[in-house]
Amino acid sequence: MNLGYRIFIKARGTTSEKSLEAFGRELAGATLTASHAHGPSGGLRRRDLHLRCQNSSCLSHVRPLSLFYSDASADGVEERSLAPRSRSHARLRRNATMSHAFSIKQCTEVTMQDLISTHHEMAHIQYYLQYSEQPQLFRDGANPAFHEAVANAATLSVYNLPHLQRIGLYNNRSHDSYEVGMNFLMSMALEKVAYLPFAFMVDQGVVPPIARTEADFDPGSKYHIISDQEYVKYYLATVLEFQIFEQLCAAAGHAGHLHDCDVYRSRDAGRLLSEIMQSGASKPAPEVIRALTRGKTNRVSPEALVKYFRLLELWLRVQNRDEAVIGWHSDTGDVAMFAPRTGAAPRHAITNTLLITLFLICVI
Repeated sequence: MNLGYRIFIKARGTTSEKSLEAFGRELAGATLTASHAHGPSGGLRRRDLHLRCQNSSCLSHVRPLSLFYSDASADGVEERSLAPRSRSHARLRRNATMSHAFSIKQCTEVTMQDLISTHHEMAHIQYYLQYSEQPQLFRDGANPAFHEAVANAATLSVYNLPHLQRIGLYNNRSHDSYEVGMNFLMSMALEKVAYLPFAFMVDQGVVPPIARTEADFDPGSKYHIISDQEYVKYYLATVLEFQIFEQLCAAAGHAGHLHDCDVYRSRDAGRLLSEIMQSGASKPAPEVIRALTRGKTNRVSPEALVKYFRLLELWLRVQNRDEAVIGWHSDTGDVAMFAPRTGAAPRHAITNTLLITLFLICVI
């Protein structure tokens, strides 16, 4: 079985085509690179993503950022063009002489966001490769949310500080590690947790608060709406990605906080991920989840998401309890009125019993 894919990248206004081995060479302006190699056993192939620095001090080396392991034959990756030379843009398509070939069209810069995005897209590619031997009808995720969940789970390991320190992209030891950790979790919560109500609401047909016309073209602000895609799958995928990530960390033997887990170079985590991807849509999602959790459950659960942000939740509880309330000053009467709801009434505040007594006296 020959597995192969090419990546097309646009850098500095021109589109160039590079094989996996050569990807990133001569592209100092926007260099996210990928390579493939056989593992020690000969039956495992690893695919590394790399980041090449822009400045002259670090152009001489390439840093590995992530690994994917998959079962493959020793034939390696065939180098064949997936698109005519005259085309200025790559298209995802199958080559007539290659049974399984995929491409990525992506314009990148050397930024953290593009680094994460490239890992995300490479995880999609890996999913395609894993279920490529399935019949045509089963070449998809176990349910509409699985593709995004797997891709996002792969990027969770790239985000965290232990991984960035391990590969040399974050070397600042002067900052307090606890504060940095809380800032990281807050950033992730704003990206993941705050996104959940939006992802759930998109398909609900919520009426805007003011009159809108066709000139406003609100649907155009979200591509998934005008392309008629069900957006609720992203809501489910956000929950499922943490469940997948937790199981990958368990397979990798991680001990510690979930948000510090790094599955980099873990073959056991790679094999587990490969196992759930290879089935494609040939098995129901509950069966795939049961295989993922090693029989513990067959349901999507938010427990891993809550576990991931546990330290942030505890920190926020302490902050909300001890820090002063931000807002305007209130007199004693106002504070007493809302005391049952806020629990913030001073001891000398007027009680409900006293108010009722005064009211009765006035009436009498």
